[in-house]
Amino acid sequence: MFLSMLGKTKMVEPIKIVTNGRMSNQFGKKKIDIQAIQLNATKEYLSKILPNLDIEKHIKIITNATQNTPNLNHPYWFCPRGKKISRN
Repeated sequence: MFLSMLGKTKMVEPIKIVTNGRMSNQFGKKKIDIQAIQLNATKEYLSKILPNLDIEKHIKIITNATQNTPNLNHPYWFCPRGKKISRN
């Protein structure tokens, strides 16, 4: 958050960006660092669209992703096990 008075701007606190959603944190037995993916993707995108922004200084990225699914027909929807599931 920024405070602007008499033509001067002061940063009061970093801008918060929250990434939400569902991501698989593993494929079979291989773990995936989804937090690093979220952080790197957000920083890369912001640096492209706001090249003058000091991301490390002015942005706080909060990551939030789960593997939970409300779909009882596909309990491994966001946690694939690495093999094809029979759909009989």
